[in-house]
Amino acid sequence: MSDKQARERFFSEWEDQYFTEDQSIYKLFTDITTGFVRGDVLDLGCGSRIYYDTSAVDKWVGVDLSPILLDGIQFLGGKAPTGAIETVQGNCEILEFDDESFDFVCCIFLLHHMGRNNKAQSRAVVQKVIGQSMRVLKPGGSMIVMESW
Repeated sequence: MSDKQARERFFSEWEDQYFTEDQSIYKLFTDITTGFVRGDVLDLGCGSRIYYDTSAVDKWVGVDLSPILLDGIQFLGGKAPTGAIETVQGNCEILEFDDESFDFVCCIFLLHHMGRNNKAQSRAVVQKVIGQSMRVLKPGGSMIVMESW
C-alpha cells in the first residue's frame, strides 16, 4: 500500500464522534485563545474541527493532507472568522506561501503526526515544520503550539 493510499484509508475511517465539542479540553482551548488568535491566521494540520476562538481572525487559512477533513471544516470555538476562509490540501513540511504572510500560525495536535522511523528523522521533520511556520510569520507575529502527546 502506498503512502497516499494509507493516508486516504486513515482519513476515510476518521471517527469524528470522538472529537466532539463537549469535551472539556476543547472548551479550555476556546477559553485560553479568546482574543489571542487574531489577524491573518494559518492553521497547520487543521483537520475538520477548529476549537480555538476565531472571533478576532481577519483571514483564516487551513492546511491539511486530507480533502475529506477540509471539506468538513467546522468552527466550534465560537464565531467563525468574519473574513475569508480558505482551505489548502497540502503538506505542512512545504508551505507554499510567501514569506511573512501571516500574523498568527496555529499548530494544534499536529507535531505527533510528524513521527518517522526514528528520533533523528522525526526531529528533522518537526524542525522543518517549525522552520516553515517561522518563515511565513510576519515580524512580531505569534505561533501557538498545543500537543496532546
